[in-house]
Amino acid sequence: MATYSASAAVGEVLRQPDDLLKLSAYRAKLLKEKATLDAKLASGVKDQLDATRDALLKLQSGRAAVGVIREEMMLIEKLKGGEDSGEAFDKITRVSCSLAA
Repeated sequence: MATYSASAAVGEVLRQPDDLLKLSAYRAKLLKEKATLDAKLASGVKDQLDATRDALLKLQSGRAAVGVIREEMMLIEKLKGGEDSGEAFDKITRVSCSLAA
């Protein structure tokens, strides 16, 4: 897409003196194009914000699930008589991280 300066664009439209009569129609056309582009931009920004919000909600949900799992693993460690609560969860986390890499 070529980039034009404003003076070049106006010079392109106003080649003849009679072209001044077309100026209001040209302005209306440009305003319509601007409105269309603004609407597309607003829609794109809204879509991106919605996707970001959804991803953050999923991260929060995942974080809560990990917290529940950690608490349950600590409870299991306490019930089996382990002194270092959370040791099993840390081992599982390290193994999961090494497998994901």
